Amino acid sequence: EEWPWPVRIYALGKFEIIKEDRPVVFSGKVQQKPLALLKVLIALGGKDVPEEQLTDILWPDADGDLAHKSFEIALHRLRLLAGNDKAIRLKEGLLSLDPAHCWLDVWAFERACEEAKTASRSTLIEKAMKLYGGHFLAHDSDKSGAASKRDRLRNKFRSLITNHCEHLEAAGEWNKAVQVLHQGLEIDTVAEQFYQH
Repeated sequence: EEWPWPVRIYALGKFEIIKEDRPVVFSGKVQQKPLALLKVLIALGGKDVPEEQLTDILWPDADGDLAHKSFEIALHRLRLLAGNDKAIRLKEGLLSLDPAHCWLDVWAFERACEEAKTASRSTLIEKAMKLYGGHFLAHDSDKSGAASKRDRLRNKFRSLITNHCEHLEAAGEWNKAVQVLHQGLEIDTVAEQFYQH
């Protein structure tokens, strides 16, 4: 995260675009469709998402040509917002965030969770917990396709906390386990398994 990425995008706990280490501030009327395009792209994985799938979600009532034109306009405006054409690439009808030019907290969190599974080191688990600043696009409706991604990421977070606590409990580190559970509850106040532990 500390690397000087041209573009950093946060979707866990908050939605924010950082370009050249400065938050993108929307003056005047916020451009909803470019941001909606970005959110749907992230919700669908952020890599190799077919244009047709995006247009079906964002412009369900538009015919093929109108949907394509609307997509092109929204993509152009999104690239302007990001300030980096390389960060968002369209190749052969597939839209992607380019990981060489764009950092995404969702990807970093998922990578940290995978590394923590195999290494099971506290530092990796703490890193993953820090990256999970809150639920994925918490203030967005399901129109962006965020609900299923939100549930998957929330479940990963809950599993991470629960497994780490079980490891700490087995090692007799009760106080540390309680601290971890409290940290988890600060982010996910309705996680029943945290209360049970």
